[in-house]
Amino acid sequence: MTDTIHILGNGPSISKFDRNEWFDNHEFIGCNFSNTELRPDYTVIMDVKPIIKLYSGYKLTIPAVVSDRCDKHIKENKRKLPHDAIYIIDTIKMVHEKGRKYPMNSGHHATLYGINKHSATIKTVYLWGFDSFWTDDICSNSDIHFRNGMTPRVRKPVATEWRQYWDEIFDEYKHIEFIVNGSP
Repeated sequence: MTDTIHILGNGPSISKFDRNEWFDNHEFIGCNFSNTELRPDYTVIMDVKPIIKLYSGYKLTIPAVVSDRCDKHIKENKRKLPHDAIYIIDTIKMVHEKGRKYPMNSGHHATLYGINKHSATIKTVYLWGFDSFWTDDICSNSDIHFRNGMTPRVRKPVATEWRQYWDEIFDEYKHIEFIVNGSP
């Protein structure tokens, strides 16, 4: 068990994270196709797009926690994933609250997963690479796998709802210190 987790988002500010500055007894949780140089312990994938990429030969070298939606896609797809494309360590339910157009993203889910996993000991959660805290541009380093590079993706309604989810997480877990890193 650890008292500190780092959630490694994929916004441009993730470049400010230096894994060598942190203790090995912390837990490091990636999001989607997290950069392996960040050395995450595992990554959280909520959207089916990363799973679809695995059918084209991409191999995820980090253990993964996937959404129930991803798990269903894998099980129901007529094409079978190559056996070494992904190593799934857990499946979680995707949160999409009624009345909201957009579900929680992989960063929200990774945060909740880490908190629940270490509920008896968790004191601090560091959030890295979540640029939607201060901008409406939701571009992600994972975009290079699913889009034409890192083009701006200004999506005010999405970013606004994501910030609302963060506020709710912060309110629910007032006993935990949340540190948002990377702001301009």
